[in-house]
Amino acid sequence: MGSVVAIRDHEQRIATQFDIVGGYDISGIENEDIRREMYVFITDLFENGAVSARKGFANAINYMIPAINQAEYDSPVIIDTITEIDKQELDEVYCSLLKADGQIIETSRNVLLSDMKKHLRFQRTTLGGMIKRFYNFVKEYNDAQAAKYIDRNIWDLENFPIKLDTTVNSHKKLRFDQISQESIRECVKRYIFHELRVKAVSTCVNYYYQLRYFSKFLDENHPQIKKLSDVTYEVMEELYIYATNDESIGLNRRNTLIRLLQSFFWYASLMGLKGAHKKDIVIDFETRDVRLYNPKFLTDEEVKGLNAHFKYMPVWLMRMVVVLENCGMRISECLLLEQDCVRKSNDGNYYLKYRQQKTKKFNLIPLSEDVALTLLAAIDDAKSVGEDKFVFVDENNHTYTYERFRYAINKVCYENQIRNSEGGILHIKTHVFRGTLAMKYNEMGLDLDVIRSLLGQSSYSALMHYVKTNSAELLEQVEPLLNNRGEMIRNMGKERELKPVTAIDKSWLPLSNGFCSKDPGGEVCDRANNCYSCSSFKPTKQHLYLYERHLREVRNSILIAEANGFERLARNAKSTENAILNVIRKVDPLFEIEEKAVL
Repeated sequence: MGSVVAIRDHEQRIATQFDIVGGYDISGIENEDIRREMYVFITDLFENGAVSARKGFANAINYMIPAINQAEYDSPVIIDTITEIDKQELDEVYCSLLKADGQIIETSRNVLLSDMKKHLRFQRTTLGGMIKRFYNFVKEYNDAQAAKYIDRNIWDLENFPIKLDTTVNSHKKLRFDQISQESIRECVKRYIFHELRVKAVSTCVNYYYQLRYFSKFLDENHPQIKKLSDVTYEVMEELYIYATNDESIGLNRRNTLIRLLQSFFWYASLMGLKGAHKKDIVIDFETRDVRLYNPKFLTDEEVKGLNAHFKYMPVWLMRMVVVLENCGMRISECLLLEQDCVRKSNDGNYYLKYRQQKTKKFNLIPLSEDVALTLLAAIDDAKSVGEDKFVFVDENNHTYTYERFRYAINKVCYENQIRNSEGGILHIKTHVFRGTLAMKYNEMGLDLDVIRSLLGQSSYSALMHYVKTNSAELLEQVEPLLNNRGEMIRNMGKERELKPVTAIDKSWLPLSNGFCSKDPGGEVCDRANNCYSCSSFKPTKQHLYLYERHLREVRNSILIAEANGFERLARNAKSTENAILNVIRKVDPLFEIEEKAVL
């Protein structure tokens, strides 16, 4: 995400240490970016500010630091600059601290107005207004810097007036000089700049390339068009057909291009940009050949095939795949995991805390022990090469990029001939792991609110993209019911041929995956969470799908443990595997024969 950053040209001429300036210790400001902004503010104040302002600051700094820290802590989003904190809320926190110490924040005086009457006016003291002065300084300076930078035709995203996280992006520069229509180029620059403030860099880079595609289309087909107001409905319809016949653009990208242009035209018109339409251009033609795509996810066999080749993956790749499969985060969030991400509660359970790139909020989810230990091993390796922030870095202490991950995992699939469900070579797109875990949660019957929380989704509408049920799954779920009904119809009037129902002792305790025949005697069961290895556990055939799913999960844990060299975890997982197999044999004696036939 983009956010206003501390001033860069000042950073070049002052020390890189931002804790001490002008004799004042500002190390108490917890946010590093705001501390840098404070450093520049103090430098400017003592170079150009009035004497009264300098004296007022000497007293104000002791209240500004705790006010900034508290306001940042209360903010619902991650803060990268003082201007992302609500100005009014920041001022209220600051003034409350001053009042608690008996400091004067306002003075009053009588003012003689034109009606020749005296009116009482209140005015902030230098001390009382210092936090707003700091806030306004940062905002005004950055607005001025942005206005200068936007005129450039080549943007360096690593040295931008907006702080951008380009760590995992290979595209570091945007060349607007490749948009030939000068008026349209200026509109595109302002639109991209606006989007960079609120959206991920990768998203904005994609917008840039799509708008370049639009410019190229105009060059080739309508060279007379030089500004947006020349673009008509007919031109847009022609673009739609052009993109439809372009083999380099798929159906989804074509429709995304049209939606982007709608947004782009609307923004240019709303902001009154030079050359834009005075009113929105209406693009209301129907989307042709619209197809409903099922959410993308990996089947159990595809996951099994991929994980069986852990030993052929570089260690860093294997560890990332483990995290993505089990946590469902976005690839950018995985690439930027920080070393304090693994947490452990007092009861010994592991959790993962990570920053979400879209919402700029933190998400906290439970972790299994094998995934937690995988992350801790990656952290140890990162520290061994001198890295003190990120979890996943290479031997040269560089973070991995999205492109590098995608190339590496698909290279493994190609070289080892890992097959997809249709028999072709498995091709991985990184977001498929997120969809796979969402589908898994949905099949487990988890509440949608729980799934939304685990995936870090901000709304149910976003979640619906992942949990739709396709026709094949629907048939698979309904087929046993249909077969059962067919059996009932075939046996109508033939009661002697029907199999009797297995009797269930009413004293047995019903469980989520079977029954317990043990009499607890009012005491807590000492075999809790170990039902599969308990002789009192009574499995049922209707829960067979649960046992099979647990078996797949345990076998996956074995692969993870063996790939990482976690011997204890591997032994425990294999013991659980044998226990589950024994349970399955009781309700389905042919299970292993059928399993071997599939393999």
